[in-house]
Amino acid sequence: MSATENKAIVDRFNVELNKGNLDIVYEFIAPEFIGHSPLSPEPIRGPDGYKAFLVTMGTAMPDLHYPSWTLIAEGDLVAIRMSGLDL
Repeated sequence: MSATENKAIVDRFNVELNKGNLDIVYEFIAPEFIGHSPLSPEPIRGPDGYKAFLVTMGTAMPDLHYPSWTLIAEGDLVAIRMSGLDL
């Protein structure tokens, strides 16, 4: 895929999360995914773990919203630059 196509995929993931569609993680997060966050005492594992993390974040901050982001892509890599959380 092109960098433009990869950016569209990442953008769709973020848009769906902003809509509250947490089930999108099953389409985008691999079963072997391991994530680390200072907000989680344990590694976040797989789509179920990522969804549980998002539920916890949403419970703690019910008005959590990502207002905007910039996507930077080269080849098959995409980086997200968030402007900040809109709480």
